[in-house]
Parts: sequence; structure tokens; C-alpha cells
Amino acid sequence: MVSRRQLLASLSGSAGMMLAGCSLPAKEASASFTHPQTLRIDEPFDLTVDGVPSNTELEVVLEGALASGETFRAGVTVESETDSLALNDARIIDGDLPAGLDVPTAVALIQVADISWEEYIETGAVPSDSEWPPDQTLTYRIETEERTIGEIRLSRWHPFTSVGEAGSELVGHVFEPPSGQSGPGILVLHGAGGKPQWHVAAMLAQHGFTAFALQYVSGPGLPDSPVEVPFEYVTSAVDWLRDHERVTGERIGMWGIGRGGELGLLVGSRHDAVGPVVSINGSGLIWEGGVVGGTPSGTPAWGLADDARSSLSVAEAGQGTGRLERYTDAIAAAGALELETATIPVEEINGPVLLVTGDDDRVWPSARLHEIARERLDARNHPSFEHVRYAAAGRHIPQPYLPVRRPAGSTSGGTLAGNAEAAHAHWPRVLGTFSELR
Repeated sequence: MVSRRQLLASLSGSAGMMLAGCSLPAKEASASFTHPQTLRIDEPFDLTVDGVPSNTELEVVLEGALASGETFRAGVTVESETDSLALNDARIIDGDLPAGLDVPTAVALIQVADISWEEYIETGAVPSDSEWPPDQTLTYRIETEERTIGEIRLSRWHPFTSVGEAGSELVGHVFEPPSGQSGPGILVLHGAGGKPQWHVAAMLAQHGFTAFALQYVSGPGLPDSPVEVPFEYVTSAVDWLRDHERVTGERIGMWGIGRGGELGLLVGSRHDAVGPVVSINGSGLIWEGGVVGGTPSGTPAWGLADDARSSLSVAEAGQGTGRLERYTDAIAAAGALELETATIPVEEINGPVLLVTGDDDRVWPSARLHEIARERLDARNHPSFEHVRYAAAGRHIPQPYLPVRRPAGSTSGGTLAGNAEAAHAHWPRVLGTFSELR
């Protein structure tokens, strides 16, 4: 009997999710569904239904279930002009999608489903080389007020990807391209909270990269928060990944979010083996240590043996002062020399630089912090850089196409539509930046 793992491995290295669908028309109709059979989890797709009543309001319902049994849903009302409905082109009348959302409807329904990103992506298990994350079943159902016209069930997962732990001195997991292929290396850096960015590494592996999701805090032998993290620990991860048997090329890329974005820019500016750098809501300034939303440590975040660079201190908390204001106030209060010595020399990065910002980031002022980096890149004539800003996006800019809702009480900023559009639009730019490694 062929095991499920063997079946996944036999998909000829298809970097995507499987859409195993079959139309289940109601007795009153003979609708037929057309959709792709295989595509990546981050690839948009359309859903065409033939045999629907023309000039009729139709309800399109997405329902799903996680491995835990928890369910989620989203729905939209569209109008059919003929007896053939192309979901992404249909006029939206009502439903859960924000008005004017610039994301294809079929995948936008996943993004706005009534489940948080954390609940959807969290598996509670360390990645294994059999499958990660577990299956998530989706059902698309077409209804009128009187009846169900038909439905399809889709099963999507990351492709079979080899996942292994790093060397004895490093903490993290390496995601390799499918089917034993090799590809350029990318070091993936989490934020201040230490949550592993396995999903990012897995998606990059789908696109032919060997991605190393490194832990630099909250792991065995590591500090609990970004406080004097040995700089050599991260640079040794760069060297280790470059020498990995499944890595091609002389340079590797860096992807980081929040403080990981700050760290990626810093490492890229000081290590010749680093090429392209992508910073998601990161910083062009070096800040003192501590969790971004917590208490500053009074010591540097990164253990640098360099007197020419120093970290900027976060302003003291005052009555009614939020974490965002503390960073803003610190920048305003800093003198020219303080800012200069805390500014990362990003012009030294040996490759393209992509800065991705949600202007409504309420954790720290990403727009200003990335502008500091952009202005320096521009002033020093760096050959390739871009600062992409999304006005209605916040701190959390996930990869497509995953739910973008945040848990109740989240103060990370951004609207549902803004975060969904940023997730949809920024990812091709990320892949384009790293394509320079090929």
C-alpha cells in the first residue's frame, strides 16, 4: 500500500497545494466546476461554475476545518450575468469581503475567514520531513435562496519538503526544495517574540530555495529576548547555510520581520556572503535589547564588538505612553550623533534591499524606521533598493493566502482589507528580490 508520505513525494516536485475537488451538484442542477488541480499555497486561482441560473444572486460560501477539528467560514454574495460564473470576475453585492478589496475573490475568502492567523497556522508540533503543516480541508459551496447548486472540497498542504534541524551549535530548522533539489539559501529571522517562522521557510522552499528558519532567542542556550544576542551566532548561521549540501551559489538571502528585519539589515551590512535582504516592518536603526512590546533591557540587543555603532535607547514609559510613542519619542529626542551611530550602514549590503512597511504598524514606527534605511541607501547610491508601503496595513503582513485576522484585543494595527492586500501584493516582490540569487 502506498503511504501518504510516498504519495506526496511522488508529485514530481510540484511546489504547491493539491486541489482535490469534485463537484457535488444538487438534484435540481447539473453545475460543473472548473479549477486548477495543483498549485502552490501562495498562488491565486479562479473557480468557474457552469450551469448556474443567470441574472441571479448567488451565495458563495467557504468552509474549512483544521486538523484539530476547529472550523471556519466566510461568504460572499455575487451576481451571475450568464449561466457561467467566474468567481474572481463576478460582481460582489454583499458578504464578508471588505468593499473594494483588491485580491482575487477565491483566495480573499480564505484571508477574511473567521479564524485568526495564529489559530490557522499553529500546529503545535515541530515540523517533520513527512508533511508540514497538516492538511486543511476547504469547501466552496454555491447557493441560491432556495437550494444548493453544488460544491467542491479542496485539500491543500505544503508540498513534500525535507525538513532537518540545524547543526549542533545552531537552533532552527532547514526547509529544502521538493524532490531533493538544491537552491539558493535564505536565512529566515523571526521577530522579538521568538515565534519560529516555519511557514515562511516552507513557502520559500516551494519556490526552490533552501530556507533556514533560525532561532536567535527563546531556544536552548539562547536568551529569552533580544538582549546581547551574540552577533557571531547569526553570522555563523550564514556560513553554515552557505556550506549546506542543498545550497547553491556564493551568497545567501536574508528575510526578517520586526527585530528580525533589523537584524537582517545589520548582518547584511557586515557580512560579504549576504546578498539580497528583505525586511518586513523592520528598522534602519539599532535599538537596545528587550522585547519590542515589553521593558527595555538597558543593554544592546546585538552583541557587536564595534565601538563605531551603538544602540538607541527606548524612551521611558510615561503615563498614557504607548509602546509606539516610546519609539517615536526616542527618535525625536535623539541627537544627530546618536542617530548616526545607531543607523545601520545599509549601503554596504551586497545585493538588492526590499523594505516592506505597514504604515499603521502600532508596535513601532516602521515607516519612519524603514525610511531612515531608504534615505541612506539613496544618499549613498546603492544600486538596488525599494521601500514598499501599504497605508492600511499594520504590523502583521503575512504570506498569501492565509487568514489575516488577529486575535481579539490585538493592537498590531491595520484594517482587514489593508492587511489582506499587503499580504497579496508584497509576496511577489519578495520572491523577485530573492531571484537575484539564481
